[in-house]
Amino acid sequence: MMETQIYGALKLSDEEKERETVFNIMLERQHSEPSEKNMESLFMAMKETQVYIPMHFEFPASEIEKLKTTNDPSRIDITKVKYSPLFLQNSKTGEKILPIYSKIEELSQQERNVKIPFVRMKPENLAKIADKLPDAFDFVLDFHSHPVRMTLDELMEGLGLEESFEESAEDQ
Repeated sequence: MMETQIYGALKLSDEEKERETVFNIMLERQHSEPSEKNMESLFMAMKETQVYIPMHFEFPASEIEKLKTTNDPSRIDITKVKYSPLFLQNSKTGEKILPIYSKIEELSQQERNVKIPFVRMKPENLAKIADKLPDAFDFVLDFHSHPVRMTLDELMEGLGLEESFEESAEDQ
């Protein structure tokens, strides 16, 4: 077992920090030198890491009361909590994007100051959630520093997920 250290507000193992760093480097490379080869490297790194997604959480009154009385977030029944991604929307065109961050430090200082809630998850789980959302939007990885934009189809194809989603839809 690798030693866990405090990394931002999270405790990540050395291996997790290394994966985030590699993913961040691949994003920087694709941003500065876009190519098919760099995109392939980005997706390989993406399969091995978790990303940070700004989310809106809606807690039922019962879970808020638990938190107030116990002051212990582990007591919350997460299955009762509703959540949805926090999109950025262009006020002129109505176009939506979902920012995704390779590491917590990629969130802007303003986002950190107002303590934007986020979740850390595997990109394949994000793709599954996004595939069920009704509105179309693009993903922008590392939105503030070195953005790389892609569609849901590109994300699913790059992660090798398009067949598994289609198969599971056919099975139902």
